[in-house]
Amino acid sequence: MVPLVLAVAAGVARHNLRKGRSDRRGALRISATVFTTIFGVWVVRAVHFSDPDVELDRLFQALGWALFCAGALWVLYLALEPYVRKFWPTTVISWSRLLAGGGRDPQVGRDVLIGVFVAVSVVLLSRIDYHIRPLLGYPALPPLGSNLDLLSGLRPLLGLFGVVIFNSMFNSLWIIFALVAVNLLVRRVWITAAVMVGFLMLTGLGSNDWTPPIWLGVLTSLMVLSSIVYVMLRFGLLTTVTFFAVNFLLQNAVVTLDPSRWFFPTSTTLLLIVAALAFYGFYASRGGEPLLGKRILD
Repeated sequence: MVPLVLAVAAGVARHNLRKGRSDRRGALRISATVFTTIFGVWVVRAVHFSDPDVELDRLFQALGWALFCAGALWVLYLALEPYVRKFWPTTVISWSRLLAGGGRDPQVGRDVLIGVFVAVSVVLLSRIDYHIRPLLGYPALPPLGSNLDLLSGLRPLLGLFGVVIFNSMFNSLWIIFALVAVNLLVRRVWITAAVMVGFLMLTGLGSNDWTPPIWLGVLTSLMVLSSIVYVMLRFGLLTTVTFFAVNFLLQNAVVTLDPSRWFFPTSTTLLLIVAALAFYGFYASRGGEPLLGKRILD
């Protein structure tokens, strides 16, 4: 899917550039952020060697991967943004304000807060299947896999940040790109939503565990994917990026609240990052109003 999406996006981006209707500044900021983050994480996290030949080879590999990620997002954004702005302008308002430096804009805060809430809700929803099956007398699902590299300290956590930033932006852009393409064909939002839920179900068939009963797995997947598509259509790009970022963090996390565990610092750091995003969203969404509200203070 990735080569196909990038090939189509490259053709559309070229067309938009020739017509002069692309947001070049926004695309440059996104790609520069992704490049700086991924390469900076490699500098901090990677094991470096005193042998210049070995270190130079690894440096070029890291630069190549960072440039590819930045270039892929640059192409996707140039292809996507003009059509989203034309057909669903409300979905990029908060994103545009954030890129313009409006980090304290109330709508930016609202969309970030909603993205965190939906991500945590979807993670909890996806876990329900593990508890319902034994109650119904069916075999339990295999244990969830986590990123066990996080058990070795904070350096792998830094590497996870680079992956999360790229994956959250890439997934958001290409799925919204697909939404715009489908909507251009069907011209009905509810049909677009249904087609996208079905498409995401098909692309996720290989990664799902279809342990009996099949209907329970299908129902859980439908609920999760419907939530994702609803967030995209209702709240837009910034909420979607936030949703994917928090979802990826929590899906990879090895969480514990036991201070005696050696990975407690990493677990606490991940949970604090999610909590900080939620607090930022709440704080910015107030629009300068008192923390407890005017009525309480009065």
